[in-house]
Amino acid sequence: PVTPERATNQGQLPIQQQVIGAGTPRTFNIDQETLRQLLKAASTEGSGAIANEISPEKKDDGSFKVSEGEKARMRSMCGLPEDAADECFPKWFRDIFGKHMDDVTRAQLVAVAVEKGYIIEDAEVALHPELTKTIIKRDWTGSDLGKRAALVNAAKGNSPFACVDLTEEDVAEMTEDYKDLHKASAVSTADYKAARIKLKARTPSSSEGFMLMLKRYTNLQYALFSSQSPMYVQMYGIVRALRDYSPNARTKLTHEVKTCILWIILLQARRFSQGKMKGQNACLGEFTNMVNLIKAKNCETITHVEVPTELLAPTAHKRTTMDTTNKGTGTEGGGDETGGKKKKT
Repeated sequence: PVTPERATNQGQLPIQQQVIGAGTPRTFNIDQETLRQLLKAASTEGSGAIANEISPEKKDDGSFKVSEGEKARMRSMCGLPEDAADECFPKWFRDIFGKHMDDVTRAQLVAVAVEKGYIIEDAEVALHPELTKTIIKRDWTGSDLGKRAALVNAAKGNSPFACVDLTEEDVAEMTEDYKDLHKASAVSTADYKAARIKLKARTPSSSEGFMLMLKRYTNLQYALFSSQSPMYVQMYGIVRALRDYSPNARTKLTHEVKTCILWIILLQARRFSQGKMKGQNACLGEFTNMVNLIKAKNCETITHVEVPTELLAPTAHKRTTMDTTNKGTGTEGGGDETGGKKKKT
């Protein structure tokens, strides 16, 4: 340690320096100006060395902050090796983790990625608010994680039912409704139900609409996860197989067959979204069977016992629900027990 002592002569300041391990301390006489310059030089050199040590030159290695679990899941979804570096991820996925990034900027990044990344012409994906939110939050399973797919969640997450046929006006209206719901000070359950109706899972009635939904979903997989994605590879194979059908053959696809195909794709998409679409058990048994039947042009035998009844026959299900409600309230025919008019449902 350096111990300054009382000044003895004008302009000089005796300093005693104890040398550890030495037998006798040594004393140096240094004038104040020289001491001031030495301290200033030492301070400048020391701060520079410390600054270099604390803040070394940063190199852009393409890394970004996200959990290793999500990175591993994303590698599987993109068809990347398990040891793939961060720069191998899709650009939109790396960019949304940038510093000081708000949801509006993230939504713009997602929109650019989806609009520019497509493989099938004339099958533009409608980026409605729920789908944009799903991509930004990476909520690929749509609340179906760890359990069977539910009809109420069928249009959420990475799902073919999310690729509904919407016009630009429909998307704009849904966006305004979405903003109103989040800005409102009080929102009722009926408001949320009304918003969900527009994204309710449904099967297109026409063969053209059915093919368009499959093409849009294929484009979405390509745009988000690249051409190496196992889900994209399977979907592209399904679309190509159905393209080989004659227009008359595609028209013969019944509502039940089309619904079963979409539901089985949803089940496989849920498995894919959990990063489990790899190895020998990459595809579900029903998905593999469905793909083989489509390629064999034997679609009329495609079925699945877990498809919700409401999705298979929505009109019949609605009628049955109304009948059950009427029985529960004691109503019959066109009036109630008091003889009044039947209430609207």
